[in-house]
Amino acid sequence: MCRPNQGVDFVKQILLFFSVAAILCGCSRQDETAYKGDSYIFPPIVAASAHIAVVEKPDARNALLIGDAAKRLEPYLMRSGVKCHLLPEGKFDLIAVACSEMSGKSCGKLTRYLSENGIVVWLMDVEGVSASSFRRRLSAFNFTQVHLWMPGETRWILVGRRSPREIKLSAMLEYYSRESVFDDFAFSRCTSLQEVFANYVGDRESIMPAFGRGDMSAAVKPEFFLERNVSNVKWISREGVDKDIAAEVFAKIREMQKVRREVVEGNIMSALAKDRKSESAATDIWSKAAEKNPNDLFLLERLDRLERNAKGFMEVKKVLMAMKCYETMALIRPNDPVALYNFGMCLKEIGKLDVAQKVLDRAKQLGLEENLNAEHSSRPRAQRANGNADEQEKKE
Repeated sequence: MCRPNQGVDFVKQILLFFSVAAILCGCSRQDETAYKGDSYIFPPIVAASAHIAVVEKPDARNALLIGDAAKRLEPYLMRSGVKCHLLPEGKFDLIAVACSEMSGKSCGKLTRYLSENGIVVWLMDVEGVSASSFRRRLSAFNFTQVHLWMPGETRWILVGRRSPREIKLSAMLEYYSRESVFDDFAFSRCTSLQEVFANYVGDRESIMPAFGRGDMSAAVKPEFFLERNVSNVKWISREGVDKDIAAEVFAKIREMQKVRREVVEGNIMSALAKDRKSESAATDIWSKAAEKNPNDLFLLERLDRLERNAKGFMEVKKVLMAMKCYETMALIRPNDPVALYNFGMCLKEIGKLDVAQKVLDRAKQLGLEENLNAEHSSRPRAQRANGNADEQEKKE
């Protein structure tokens, strides 16, 4: 098996031939995009959002889903043992709401349908939302205990309770031991409780000081809240869990949260990059983060965006720009045979046959055929798990 550094070195050697080409075609920016204004949500983020809701309320038995994005949680919640409803009849342990704004009055109406210890899960898209607007959302979310989660760069979640409550770690671990949701955990890339908590930011009290610094008119972003110090999770009770096991879980949670901060650091560096050297530094940070947690959703969302950009560029015959996307993917995950294969095919397309063959041989050595077969066989399962997201997007 190849060591990660060997893979990085191989890709970098190949890229020495193409740095000039990348600059000439104007595709040096990591976030260059081939599409505008689409409503796509990275499917694992939807699944992870459902897992976050159940982790916050492990004993949930029924849920009310309001809004299209909330309805997408239904298949995951159902397989977690939570019966879902679309009409507000009776009391609910969990109310998931997808909307852009919510007033204190709206929160009051929702509480009429909450069970005694129920939670409200507010799913939101913060793309283009200013820091001051997000602060208003936090203030309007009129609950005593509020937690902020970020499963996606712009797909955030607020979870609210009417009164503070500790959640048992034992209940969370039991949830992650259920065979009925094993496939969904894999699909969401949150295969452990620790990976779910990579998306946890903090409670409202701990994040409010962030509004005292920076430009409040600027778009709110993860780095606004994610500092080097990771958030505590004092609202989790260790009662009933072996001391050593609990310590190991919390240590791993901190490790996953640190990786998330490294990914965000790479995002900041990429956004500010003005030359290939600084852009390469951002990619190096992502690559090291991927070694520590290959399932980080921010990282996977970026890789998904790069792949979709690349396909879009290929559709309009912008091969060099597509090649740039596949190049970045290969640098982040140098032992990913599919990324290398796509990169190699782009090289072949522009006539760099000798170098392309080296890359394609490398992809084959890393198990290209097995990966393609696995990807093909898992696609129907992913589509079912996502509740036919493509069809939902067309309707929206």
